[in-house]
Amino acid sequence: MARMAKDPLIQMLADPERTPVRGALPVVTIRPDDEPAYIDAVRRLESARFDLERRDREHGTVVELLRPDLSPQLETAQMQASWKAADPFVMRDAAPKADDAVAMLPEGWAAGRDERERWERWIADAADEAVECTTAFVDPERDVAKAVCEDRGAWAKLGKLSATEGDASRRLAFGVGEEIRDDDHPSSERHAAVWAWACALLPALGASWPEALRKRLGGAAGRPLSPSNPIVYWNRPNGGALFHHDALPGYLPSEDTESAEPVPSGQRGVVYVQGAGVTVWLALSIHTMARRCCEFMRDVVDGGAPWLFDTWVKEGVWQPLFFATRDVEPCLKALARSDAGPLRPLVHGSLEFTGFLIDSGHAAVLRAGDAIALPNRGLDRTAMHSVYCGDEGPNVGFSIGLR
Repeated sequence: MARMAKDPLIQMLADPERTPVRGALPVVTIRPDDEPAYIDAVRRLESARFDLERRDREHGTVVELLRPDLSPQLETAQMQASWKAADPFVMRDAAPKADDAVAMLPEGWAAGRDERERWERWIADAADEAVECTTAFVDPERDVAKAVCEDRGAWAKLGKLSATEGDASRRLAFGVGEEIRDDDHPSSERHAAVWAWACALLPALGASWPEALRKRLGGAAGRPLSPSNPIVYWNRPNGGALFHHDALPGYLPSEDTESAEPVPSGQRGVVYVQGAGVTVWLALSIHTMARRCCEFMRDVVDGGAPWLFDTWVKEGVWQPLFFATRDVEPCLKALARSDAGPLRPLVHGSLEFTGFLIDSGHAAVLRAGDAIALPNRGLDRTAMHSVYCGDEGPNVGFSIGLR
């Protein structure tokens, strides 16, 4: 639907209902059927333009605007307020930049033929301690290779970001003890040992956690934070991440999951540092996400986007989607699930909803050296986020758990 306002861009940026990602330059959508005045206004302020595509689905075109007055350097009090509310925020020039994302791949392996064998040779040669490679994968559809280091009490695994054919994006994750069960292990010493091992294998990871960034995040959280559960991402065109959160349910070492109570989660958030290249993010707190889902669906119920209603009815997803978005509480429960439950057609598959979130202020562009903080205070207060590759080639980023 074309925008009809007299000064639509100015009105959009000044809308009190628009809640921008703190620290990020404003990002808006642009479509061929937009009013000429809006298109001209966007072009006058255009910093960069991105055609969003992920897993063979187009998600529209977005433009980052040159309005630095709308993204000033954040003060500690602003970051503290965002942290408390689990609102994401961006920190510019927070870490060293890399010249080339491809060069940051360890020599000897990359997506392609014999990838598992080449990765296993790389980690066996790079690690000072003995490692045991295994094919006992947690996610057989996406896991490519895995190694366990008993001396460090750690594991490392190479995986695909998706099972979509042609998506060559990869992630290299590190963790404590047994994958999934020990992801939220309460021992700071064990997490520190894994972090040191990962940095020894990939020095660029350690460089992505400079003292200045540690201090800023510690100031936001009101306490010192330690790194854990690092993941290196190589996003490539058509790759990226679907909407998800990084909250952990707490540590439950007992096999008796019915009667045992988990230890409260020690994770306080995640920081993603862009090492090289560009990524485009949608990021907002889970509460704001639930509110936006309900707001969007009310418009559909009132007759907006009738094609979406027809499609969801035909696909048999309309009724559960409708009931999940009648109120914020059921919406929060669905968003807390790893697969988004009945909200999946909306949050993962709707171009219109993606555009609605972007024009509501929830998008950010990260370039080399930038970082985005994703606070986490549990399943009901965490940051939801979705990622697109913003380059024609690969880029690299570092995800660091904060404890």
